[in-house]
Amino acid sequence: MREHGFGRFEGQPEYLNPKIPYGDFFVPYGGEADQTTIDRVVATVDRLMAAAPDNAQVVMVSHAGASHSFLSQRAPAGVLTQRMPNCGIAIFDYDNGAYTFEQIVDPVAWAQQREVSHDQI
Repeated sequence: MREHGFGRFEGQPEYLNPKIPYGDFFVPYGGEADQTTIDRVVATVDRLMAAAPDNAQVVMVSHAGASHSFLSQRAPAGVLTQRMPNCGIAIFDYDNGAYTFEQIVDPVAWAQQREVSHDQI
């Protein structure tokens, strides 16, 4: 799924990225407002999940900003206390239009805690 639209800030160093929430910060630079990203991402995930067969295990891949947008609408309050970790995995159960948040998994932190190399994961 496509990331939040950053306009002229696309591909620029991370230190230029303002703190979340972005609000309308990127709009004057040709980017998306937070609400535009939220509406786009949530509608896409809802449509794809509604079309999935019952009991299907679905994997969707995206960037942290788009994932954050979805979590802001479908995860309980308090889940979004910080940015999504790199390679973060948000796990939900889905049943007939309803999402139940399970957890966020940080596989990099998991590997570091176990002193496992990425080749062993």
